[in-house]
Amino acid sequence: MPQVAEWAFRARERELLTWFFWRLSHNEAAVSPAHFEEYVRQISKPGALRAGIENYASVWQDSEDNKALAQASLDCPVLAIGGKTSAGAWMPELFKLVARNVTGPVIPAAGHWLADENPKALSDAMLNFFTAP
Repeated sequence: MPQVAEWAFRARERELLTWFFWRLSHNEAAVSPAHFEEYVRQISKPGALRAGIENYASVWQDSEDNKALAQASLDCPVLAIGGKTSAGAWMPELFKLVARNVTGPVIPAAGHWLADENPKALSDAMLNFFTAP
């Protein structure tokens, strides 16, 4: 019920993000205070919290909507990256349900915020994928 979640967290966006950064990070200090403040500023804008909650709430409808599409696997290469202390190894497994050619590097020393926590490993994984023959 997105409206309940929005009601519970409106005007508490900082606390919500603090929990997410603490819970889903490998190293919460990797996200600079300035970047964290920008996250807080953005999610505090009118409608932003609701939009974020709706994005996660749509997973059930998306699952239904995509059943027909999942009947035919994607042939194109798919990159499914996860941080070792977050989505890690299960990211490629999710995409293997709908794609035949999945590359799933796990980024070490990273949780959910790959670009903040281990930008070098992330960029290397992306370069390897996009420059592969």
